[in-house]
This record gives sequence, structure tokens and C-alpha cells, in this order.
Amino acid sequence: MNSKSLTCNWTIENSNILCLHDSELVFKDSLDHWENGLCRLMCWGDTEAKAWVEEVVKLSTNGKNTVFSKLSDREKIEILKSATANFLKLSEPEEDKRLLGLKGPLKLLSDKIWDIGIRDKSNYAVVGSSKYEYGWLIDLLNLKAGFKTLVSYDKGYFEDGDNSVGYGNYLAQKSWRAEKSNRVIKQIIDISNQIDNKLPEKVNFLDVGSSYGFMRVAAENNGWIHDGIELSKFACDTCKKEFGFDTFVGTIEQFLSKNHTSYNVITLLDTLEHVVDPLSMLYSVNSLLEENGICVIRTPNLMSIEHEVFGRYYHSFKLEHIHYFSYKAMLFLLEKAGLKPLFFNSTSHLLKGFFNDDLSLFERDMKGSDLFIIAGK
Repeated sequence: MNSKSLTCNWTIENSNILCLHDSELVFKDSLDHWENGLCRLMCWGDTEAKAWVEEVVKLSTNGKNTVFSKLSDREKIEILKSATANFLKLSEPEEDKRLLGLKGPLKLLSDKIWDIGIRDKSNYAVVGSSKYEYGWLIDLLNLKAGFKTLVSYDKGYFEDGDNSVGYGNYLAQKSWRAEKSNRVIKQIIDISNQIDNKLPEKVNFLDVGSSYGFMRVAAENNGWIHDGIELSKFACDTCKKEFGFDTFVGTIEQFLSKNHTSYNVITLLDTLEHVVDPLSMLYSVNSLLEENGICVIRTPNLMSIEHEVFGRYYHSFKLEHIHYFSYKAMLFLLEKAGLKPLFFNSTSHLLKGFFNDDLSLFERDMKGSDLFIIAGK
């Protein structure tokens, strides 16, 4: 990566970071998102992130009498792709016939190489199905597909400061994680009303992959009765210490074998991509849902514009993510599990500094970095 000396005018104004080129505003982001969104997710320092922005500005003005902010959204995306490829030294993945025809975790055969390498780890690749726009992680050293978890969900995963694997410093993010969880609960309530599937006054709620319990706190604030499932004993212990909640330590399949409660709302937020068998997880969700209950899923989007722009450095390419889904892949998976899609959306935020906070183009085309799905029985 090239983090040469900066040439644009960078200023801080009203808790926003601004980049100006020839007195024209070309980039504006909140300081909070700059630090906790862009820099954290891309594992960049402040100077490195600024150098990337300036690479985009440089390419957009090269030989043209215009600035990035004056371009159309489509033109901006093409400039972002080219400038980021220059900055990160990206290239198209090479054709490797060894990676084609491999049977993946969902019993689909690979006919597409999405990327060779994930971030700086060159011995991994993401391969998969072009028909379903689905990918899975593969180890290039032994050509094994994602049939096992490659990370340990211990203290280091949550608190070692490394954002390339795990959460970096999860407890230090408590304030904005709590705020985000409150927004998600409100979103679930609002969407349920919109799709004419109003939730009962007393919601029985299950958070799968509940971690430290931020979603459960938000649920309790709304008067919901809640349970949590979490693989990490460390996370469960932290949840108990911070909030006093008991959490089931194990998988949803193990929980189902011991639990006969049914739920109005089950959330799988940033969870489905981690498990060896996502179809088994969704079968279990189906069994645990009330008749009119809903399952809420958030998962990275393989077909996102962020993946197009950042390639192997796409922020959701991580060793803990075994699967990479898309709109088509999730429709396929839900149908297999006997769940019907009630609401589909995609959301983005990483590139908002270039788009005046308006990423509706990404979301409208199901090209946002995350898919947000509500499904019912």
C-alpha cells in the first residue's frame, strides 16, 4: 500500500472530517465513522486511510476538468474500483483449475473463483457458485473447503486489538454497540408492522451468537423476554459479568435438543457466515419459531459494491467467515430450510464519505455490504 505524503487539505469541522481538493469538498465523514467504521474495518491508520482517499481524488481529476464529487454515482464507483486497485495493488484472480469442481459445504460445486487471498493471507481463497452467487473459504495448501472453524472464539478473538480477526477491543465498543442494537430492535419492530406481521406485546426473543449481550440489553429495554446462545464461554462469562444474563454455551442444535420454548423473534446477526452448516442452523431456527414468528438475519453480501471496490481486502473477508452469501444465495438457503422471505434489504456505510451519506444506489440494487433479511415459517 502506498501511504505517501498527503496533498489535499484535511480539516475537522463539527465532528466531521473533510477532504478538500482545489477548494472543492470531495470527501466528508463523521469522525466517529471514520475511526470506528472505515479505519477499524479496513485495519488502516489515519494517514493510510487519507492516502487512499487522495488516490481516489487523484484518479478522478487526472486529465479531467472535474472533481470526484461532481461525478455520477456509477462514475464514482468505477473510479473507486480503479483507484483502490492501484492503492492496494489488486489484480484479477488467476484461473486455477484445481479450484473448480470442488464440492462445498452446501454440496454445491465450485465454478467461480471470487478471490485469491483474503486481505494479506495469500494461502486462502474464496470460491463458489456463480449461479447462486455464493462463496466459501478454502485453504489453498490442502484445497479443503470451509468444513471447520478456523479461529478460536476465546478472549483473544474479542479483545486482542486485531481487527483483521475478531472484534479488536469489543468491550471498548460498548457504547456504540449498544446504540446499534437499540436501532436494530426498533428496525425489527418497524418492519414487522410494515409487512403486516405485528409482534405481540410480550415478545419471546432468542439471539443466536449473542456474544456479550448487547442485543439482549436492547430487547430488555423494550420489555422483551430474552435468551441467548453463544459458542464462546469467554463471551458468555463477560455477558454475565456486564449485564447479569445467563447464556447457553453451545450450538443452536444443542440448544434445540434441550429446550422446548418457542420464540416470536430469533436473530442471527453476523452469525450465519461463521457456522460450518448454515442450513442445519436454519432448520433449527424453523423448529424454534412460533407459528407467526420471524427470523432476522444480517450477513455480509458477496455481491456488494464494497467487495467490487476492495477485492481481497473486502472488510468481511476474514478467517472466521466460512461462507459468503448474496441475495440469490439466501433465497436458495431459506427455501431449503422451509422459511419464506418476508423482507429483504441491503445496507452500506463504508463508502458514505464519497456519496454525501446517500448510498441508496447500493441498497436499491442489493449491492450493500450487508444483507438484512426477515423470514417466517
